[in-house]
Amino acid sequence: MAAAVACAVGAGSLSGSAVGAVSWSVAAELESAVRAVSEAALEGAAATEEAAELEAAVDSDCLHACVESTAAGTTIATANIGNRRFILFTFSLDGPGGYSGFDTRWTKLYMRRVKILVPLKRVADPDNANKIKISPNKIDTVGLEFKPNPFDEYAVETALRLTENGTNTKQRLGEVIVVTFGPKDTEQTLRAALATGADRAIRVDATDDQLDGDLVARALKALVEKEKPDLVLLGKQEVEGDANQVGQLLAEYLGWPQATFAGSIKSEGDKVLTVGREVDGGSMIVKVTLPAVVTVDLRIVSPHAVASMHKPDHTYQEGVRFAALMAIMAAKKKPLVEMKLAELAPDTALKIQYLGFEPPPARKAGVKVKTVAELVQKLRAEAKVIQ
Repeated sequence: MAAAVACAVGAGSLSGSAVGAVSWSVAAELESAVRAVSEAALEGAAATEEAAELEAAVDSDCLHACVESTAAGTTIATANIGNRRFILFTFSLDGPGGYSGFDTRWTKLYMRRVKILVPLKRVADPDNANKIKISPNKIDTVGLEFKPNPFDEYAVETALRLTENGTNTKQRLGEVIVVTFGPKDTEQTLRAALATGADRAIRVDATDDQLDGDLVARALKALVEKEKPDLVLLGKQEVEGDANQVGQLLAEYLGWPQATFAGSIKSEGDKVLTVGREVDGGSMIVKVTLPAVVTVDLRIVSPHAVASMHKPDHTYQEGVRFAALMAIMAAKKKPLVEMKLAELAPDTALKIQYLGFEPPPARKAGVKVKTVAELVQKLRAEAKVIQ
């Protein structure tokens, strides 16, 4: 099959100029065919969740068609209805530039577009940890700048790479949803993720002292059951507590396969991920079947660490992407909804409570010794580290 010769996006309409063997004078008829195939698909999937989802998508009146021409004069058209399904069908051409009507032999094919949920936490800037004030009852972060947890930023970048063709990062070929647990001002962190390419955001209203890893995992389980993502991508840990437990707890509560400390991910279609786990002495290669939970390590943002099914050989820049000014402005219009913690986790009892905080004891000043014998004597008599 030849390369795609035309692609148009519209809300209920298709438009464009004459390209190759396809005359866009038939755009309206192509749109009608998309709807006809949709209705046929609905009949074939009656009384199923697929039918309900397709029907809702058709009603949304959002179509995206890509037309490809073959040497034999037959054309394959792919219709994207909503954000979840493609439908393949064929129609015939009399000859170059001619159009005879749609072939009655419809081919129905459903292809899932991967939906990824990324939990994202705001943390005090880890580069200014020396400015944190510690009292017996709490850690005072007043005056510190907040930033996204670095490992969660890596998870967002990974999700974006998995849902795009690297040569066109403005076109999202899946759906990326970011979620955070925090007060109103954490929406700034979500907007930053939306500006880099995420599609929509959810803020669960809560404060840090209302949360622990287990409660977050249970709330995420409820959100996953509501959103039905194909993949949950998290940072391996957040740099404030370094607990490294939410991903593992979530996978257990969901009964999903998991891969932790991912340093590389390769997407094999929409069903399997090959994950390179960072372990002592090298990498462990595992395969997980979607839906799954994956936590990412810092090497996941290296140039070839993520291979999407859309363009697996693409070379990225090292690190996470930064949003352009226009993307930052556009992010203000992207959907961001608020939920209450009790909606997701009626039982908000904490399993872990912090009872107090204190800095580590100050180190004693070092001393200089003049001879090896003096050093050995101090190690034996004072440090008591040798016999």
